[in-house]
Amino acid sequence: MRSVEFYTQAARACKEGKEDESKNWNFAGNAFYYAAENLEKAIEAEIEGKPLVALKWREVADQQASSVEYFTKAARADALGKKDGVISWNGAGNGFYNAALKLGKAIEAEVAGKSAVAQKYREAAKQYKRSVEYYVQAAKAYEAGKEEEGYRCHNAGLDLCKAAENLAS
Repeated sequence: MRSVEFYTQAARACKEGKEDESKNWNFAGNAFYYAAENLEKAIEAEIEGKPLVALKWREVADQQASSVEYFTKAARADALGKKDGVISWNGAGNGFYNAALKLGKAIEAEVAGKSAVAQKYREAAKQYKRSVEYYVQAAKAYEAGKEEEGYRCHNAGLDLCKAAENLAS
């Protein structure tokens, strides 16, 4: 039900012509929605007698849920007109969100007996998760008026995301 709150915020922002703010509220809603879907996969794995697979799907759900905080911060920063902060908070949210997607693909590859592929996805997930730290540092630096530091940290986050994309391709 939490996702409905975020979708409502997205609709309100869209109605007011605040497109970027709306997108971030929508991303937060999607993250909760997909976290619930992954919890469902965990329950299914438990029912099938696969507790390790269930545990891994719970981890995916946790990663999805973690992105909500940062998408929310991006939406709030946008409402305050802090564009640099919006981009970095959004990057942090996407870091967790994409880490969750890659972990999900790793689980699917493992279940299919493709351990080498699964390992690549796990490594990509780690890179995405590491990017969050840099995006958060960037957002905080921008908020403190430290533009150069924000720029450097944001680019470090981008570099980790690019590395993750290369690992998973």
